[in-house]
Amino acid sequence: MTTVSLISRRSGLAIAQSVLVKDALISLEPSLSIELHYTDSLGDKYRGKWEELHQGELLTKRKWTFELEESVADGSYHFAIHSGKDLPFVVREGTLLIPVLERADPRDVLITKEDLTIETLRPNARIGTKSLRRTAQLKRLRPDLEVIPLEGNIDTRVRKLRERNDLDGIVLAAAGLSRYSVDTPYITPFTPEQLVPAMNQGILVAQCRADDKETISLLSRLSHHATARLWEAQIACASLLQVSCDTAIGVYGEFGEELSLTGRGLSHDGAQVVEKTMRGVNPRLLGEELARALIAEGIREVMAS
Repeated sequence: MTTVSLISRRSGLAIAQSVLVKDALISLEPSLSIELHYTDSLGDKYRGKWEELHQGELLTKRKWTFELEESVADGSYHFAIHSGKDLPFVVREGTLLIPVLERADPRDVLITKEDLTIETLRPNARIGTKSLRRTAQLKRLRPDLEVIPLEGNIDTRVRKLRERNDLDGIVLAAAGLSRYSVDTPYITPFTPEQLVPAMNQGILVAQCRADDKETISLLSRLSHHATARLWEAQIACASLLQVSCDTAIGVYGEFGEELSLTGRGLSHDGAQVVEKTMRGVNPRLLGEELARALIAEGIREVMAS
C-alpha cells in the first residue's frame, strides 16, 4: 500500500486533526503517500438551520459525519478522521471505527476576557455554549450564571467572545485548542469533577470500510493501548444508555492499574444529578455495568426532566 486517501471536513480543527494523523502515519511509513481531500458536512452546509429542519432524528451528530461516512463507504476514500465526542452512536453500515493516537487532554476549559475562574466570575455572568451537558453542569456549579446559546467553530466562538459585550466567557474542549492554534484570551481548565467531559472527548477516531484489510492494518499501527480501552468502555456505556444530543450527560475514564469510569447525567437546569464511578479490568463489561447502574438509579428520567 503506497498511496492512501483521507477525507476531512473543511473546518480548521478537522483539517488539523487529519494532518496530525497523516503525519503520524508517514512517520511510521516514510514511503507512504497520503492524499488529503476536503468536503463540507451537512452541518456545515446548513449551519444555523437545524432547529428549523428538525424532524424526528434529523438533528443528530450525523450532520457532522454523514458526508465523510458515505465517501468512505462507497470507496471514494480510504478513511476519515473524526473527533470521538462528535461521533453518533450508530454509524454507516459496512464501516469500522478505530481509535488512533493517544488521547489528548479530555477536559473542558473556560475562556474569559479577564483572568477569572468559574468561582470568580461576576454574579449573573453570561457564558456561551450550545452544549446541554456543559449548560447543566455550569448551572450546577453556579446557579446564577446565564448560559447563552453559542455555535460555530473555534475561531468563530473566540471572535464572538472578544466582540460581544454580552458574553463574559465561553466553554470549549481543551483537546481542540491543543490541536488547532488560535489566539485565545485567558484559559482556565475545569477539573473532571467540576465538568465531567463528553464521552470520548480528546480521542481521535478513524473510520474505514470494514472489509478494507490493508487500511485497517495501517491505522491499527497508530493504536494507543490505554486510549483504545477507554474508547471501548465509553462506547459500551453509550450503547446501553442510548442517549441523544438532547441530553445532558458526561462520561469520563481514567486508566491506571484498573480502568475507572465515571458517568454523570443531569436535568437541563442542573438541579437533579445522577452520578456513579466504577472500576474494572474489562473495558466493555465495565462500560455496560456502569450504564446499567446509572439506569437503575434513574439517569434517563433525570435527563428527561
